[in-house]
Amino acid sequence: MSKFENIKLIACDLDGTFLSFNGTISNNNKNTIFRLKEEGYILAVITGRPLYSIPNEIFNLPFDYVVGMNGQILLDTKNNKIFEKEKLNKDNIIELHNIGIKNISITNLHYQEKSYLVMGKRHLIFGIAFNTLNQIRFVFKQMKKSQVQYSTNLEKMEIDDIAKVCFISLHTNLRKLQNEINSLPNQPYHTFMVAKNWLEVMPSNINKGEALKDIAIKENINISETISFGDGENDIPMLKASGISVAMDNAMKKTKNIADYIAPSFLEDGFYKFVNEKILKEKNG
Repeated sequence: MSKFENIKLIACDLDGTFLSFNGTISNNNKNTIFRLKEEGYILAVITGRPLYSIPNEIFNLPFDYVVGMNGQILLDTKNNKIFEKEKLNKDNIIELHNIGIKNISITNLHYQEKSYLVMGKRHLIFGIAFNTLNQIRFVFKQMKKSQVQYSTNLEKMEIDDIAKVCFISLHTNLRKLQNEINSLPNQPYHTFMVAKNWLEVMPSNINKGEALKDIAIKENINISETISFGDGENDIPMLKASGISVAMDNAMKKTKNIADYIAPSFLEDGFYKFVNEKILKEKNG
């Protein structure tokens, strides 16, 4: 029996994996999701995006679960229920921001549908430039734009708990920042590079792998009966947790190194090709 014949749950990342370059969904990927649902698979999206910035098209497809913020928030679409996990409190955020300042980084906070850019006064011009480019990216990728506010004094900001803290800087600065955060006593945070210039930090017990395990428990299936697709370092816990792991050809080096299989790039509809050539082909003989 092929290992793909045991699969019951299929999970995929969005950006760089399932979505096209401009943030839309190809007809090939759409048709594949409908075909998988007809075949009886449980389907999940597990992304680093907040729920509000996930394309509406995703909710028109038969996904059983949509997970945002790398596992912090889970939407059970069948029962229309939302489950949330622990967030970072203000003391955590201040601690992380201070480490970021030492490593010449801009801090990006997502709170509800607002986005905050926090930086030293001398980096304000870079923060404004970054946000301008980011808003252009949102338009190009058809993402819902968040309200952006700037601050040079985090301690005076009135904010509640936040799902994740992001840092923007040169890759070398972010690796130093990541190493310093990972060296903190008791390792209270989980860090991962989503792109060369983008580092994300969350509570240590929240990641995409834990989200996948939660879904498997809800569906009463063994974690070995899952397959996942991803490209960023935030996908590594999910890939490690799943029975079969697939990295896209465009994935970051660390992600590709731990994957069981490499699918074609997302630019070539790699998700569609792998699912049809491996999972569906072997299931239907």
